[in-house]
Parts: sequence; structure tokens; C-alpha cells
Amino acid sequence: GHLQQPRPSFSKKDTVQSVHLDPTDPSKRRQLATGSWDGYVKIYDLNSGLCLTNPGMEGHEGKVLCVRYSGNGRVIASSGTDSTVRLWDPATRLPLRVLKSATETL
Repeated sequence: GHLQQPRPSFSKKDTVQSVHLDPTDPSKRRQLATGSWDGYVKIYDLNSGLCLTNPGMEGHEGKVLCVRYSGNGRVIASSGTDSTVRLWDPATRLPLRVLKSATETL
């Protein structure tokens, strides 16, 4: 029979605002990045349905509004209500850089 994949579960607090699929060869790493109202950037494995970052990559002081992988899949950029853009290494799940807005709005 067909086995169903486990599905990620979300609460109201971690409402997902943005998702982006890793643009690299899907046969190697089928991963999806999410940005949530809880301030976390998370990476999910689409093959297993599991969250690879638990609870998530933290740094934003507010909601995450947008996440995007770079074209080569080696960097995730996230922006949030804290007027920052944060760059993350999806392999190590560590922050690479924080860009702050001079005008307080992005």
C-alpha cells in the first residue's frame, strides 16, 4: 500500500507568511523554506515532511514576512517586521549576515 508522509503541523502563533522551494536539483535536496509569524525561518524536507530546523532559525525580532533561496540554493534571505534582511546558510542553519534598514521599513 501507499504510505502517507508525515505532515508538518502549525499553530496560530507560527502562521506561515512565506514559502520558497529550494531551486537546486530536486532529486538531490527537496527542501522548502518558510517564514512565520513566530519570527522563525524553518527548512522542511519534502521527502519526509519533517522540519529540519526545530524550532527554527531565529534572529528576527518580529514576524518573518518573506523568505527566498538564492539561485544556487546556498543562501536563504529573510525579511521581517523588524526592518532587517537576514542571510542564512541552509546547510549549517547559521546566520551569515544581517542587513538593517536605514528607514525602518523594508
